[in-house]
Amino acid sequence: MFGKLKKIHFIGIGGIGMSGIAELLHHQDFKITGSDARYSDNIARLEKSGIRIYIGHHRENLKDADAVVYTSAVNADNPELLKARELGIPAVKRAKMLGEILRIRPNSIAVSGTHGKTTTTSLVGHIFTEAGRDPVIISGGVIKGLNTNVRIGSGDTIIVEADEYDHSFMQLYPTHVLITTIDEEHLEIYGDMNHLMAKFIEFANRIPFYGKVIANGDDEYIRTILSDLTVPVDTYSVDETAEIYAKDLVLHHSESSFDVFHTNEKLGTAHLPIPGRHNIQNALAAISISLEYGIDFNTIKQAIESFGGVQRRFEILFQNDDIMLVDDYAHHPNEIKATLNAAKQGWNRRVVAIFQPHLYSRTQKLYKKFAEELERADVIIILDIYPAREKPIPGVSGQLIEGILRTKGIPNVHYIHKLSDVPALIRSLYKPGDMIITLGAGDVNSILAVIQKDIINSD
Repeated sequence: MFGKLKKIHFIGIGGIGMSGIAELLHHQDFKITGSDARYSDNIARLEKSGIRIYIGHHRENLKDADAVVYTSAVNADNPELLKARELGIPAVKRAKMLGEILRIRPNSIAVSGTHGKTTTTSLVGHIFTEAGRDPVIISGGVIKGLNTNVRIGSGDTIIVEADEYDHSFMQLYPTHVLITTIDEEHLEIYGDMNHLMAKFIEFANRIPFYGKVIANGDDEYIRTILSDLTVPVDTYSVDETAEIYAKDLVLHHSESSFDVFHTNEKLGTAHLPIPGRHNIQNALAAISISLEYGIDFNTIKQAIESFGGVQRRFEILFQNDDIMLVDDYAHHPNEIKATLNAAKQGWNRRVVAIFQPHLYSRTQKLYKKFAEELERADVIIILDIYPAREKPIPGVSGQLIEGILRTKGIPNVHYIHKLSDVPALIRSLYKPGDMIITLGAGDVNSILAVIQKDIINSD
């Protein structure tokens, strides 16, 4: 693989997508090095496996690499990237490298969609693993049980998460495609929904004639593009009849059960140990592709029942009768809707939502929708924006969301400038039985350990 290239340097190696590819190639006997702006759990895991990582981006970090991989977040003036180009070292984006990795197996499943990619990728991988298919898995989140987001199997199938950000999934040529959802996201890149949907159509239509697209028939935008798909397609649904559909849904605490039908024939009842109607949809996607690969339903059912979930996807960090602490990666209005609905449908607890907006551009465009979905919580705490790759936009902050909620007269709304001030506010607001949920793709979850110490350990 990759000809004579054996030494690969990753710029931004701590990102979840980059760390998985780096770990995979490390186990394929490539010499991997990397750099990142700051230390993280992902870097600690990679260092433990024997990968040399530098904190900070400097020209001297790039020593004798044969190739460089970098993320879309790396600026054109990054000193390591500039040095690679000066020396004529091939430099490719992460998505391009992922596309090359798909070539290592004859079968490849790319899980795409605005929401649900990580859980669905991880669940498909778990089913294939339990079925003895020994797959390669590259997920966008740390899979519980593996304690990493990558699995290096020797089977003939690779299962990857396909991200639409920066047109990344257009670098992939899989044999099978799953489309979980299409929503208003990354429009700073695509411009509008028509262009975003057009790219999903183009991506799906590139599969080979022997492949198949598995699509969420409950999603409004996906239904819009179905007639433009020129390849074999199966749909799944919890609302309507489809090739795969669910009936008699039961949601209770962190579990759900549902009857599974395939072309109107009942296959059996599945028990899913993660909460929410949206996760039943994700499970149906996993069931559909697993049946397509010839895995029998009993094996699928048993695998679903033993699925441990993914870190930061309705991850229950602590619970007793007095309090429940949950962390969720939700950073889009519809993700917040799904998470808060799962909380309300599964438990009879007061829900305290701590939301950290992610990206100035996303907040500027969607702050009214964020406010609308946050209304589902009983107590709402809004933080300042986690900027990630962006620079501030004048007038854009978490106060935009707070302002909408206050104008509508929603009670129990709080705006907190500093993340470190949240635990004190929680202490003053806490009532026995509360479910406290952190929402966001930034570092909001870091306060849960403090909240646990303050409230739980003080009892």
